Amino acid sequence: MTSIIIVDKTASIKSSKAKGLTRDTLYKKCGFRNAEGFEIRNKFNIKKFEVDTVEVWARDSGKAGSENKYELPPPIDQALYFGSIAIAAFDIDGEFIDLTEDTWKKVYEHLFGGFEDIDNPDSEAEDSEDELESVPSEKKTKNGYLKDGFIVDINEDSDDEEEEDDSEEEDVESESDDESIDGLSGGSELELDEEYYYSD
Repeated sequence: MTSIIIVDKTASIKSSKAKGLTRDTLYKKCGFRNAEGFEIRNKFNIKKFEVDTVEVWARDSGKAGSENKYELPPPIDQALYFGSIAIAAFDIDGEFIDLTEDTWKKVYEHLFGGFEDIDNPDSEAEDSEDELESVPSEKKTKNGYLKDGFIVDINEDSDDEEEEDDSEEEDVESESDDESIDGLSGGSELELDEEYYYSD
């Protein structure tokens, strides 16, 4: 019994065992009635993880809605395939060998050039050094940013002046509001001394 990887159209991966497996019978493991249009789409030279090569077999035509949503590695990442896809591993002599889900994950990552470890975001931070560490302090702002024409130090005196300007504008606005309230007494329908009677 040899294990191969079957990727269904929803991009779900499962390991499938087959007895007396050949390239001519791979289509059956994908649930196709015949081998029409079911061909090798790419052969990847791995030479790692005890795998020499990996072959991807798929159909490139089919009914609308049966497109396979799995993201395959380049150069077949832009191609559109239908139904299930078969992925098989081979040794150096071209004989089928077991391809488990764990091994395929390693091969898949290798084919994409490796992935970042998103579970451990600090790992990248530890490896990278602070770019501004070697920059002299006079070329940095008081907050530690590089003075490059976009970021500049604002000196505290100018901050105070801006705040004073703002407060003066607020005083002018409040005075004009008071004047407008006082000026209502002539033309307003409401008089302060009038009494109001309410009916039930």
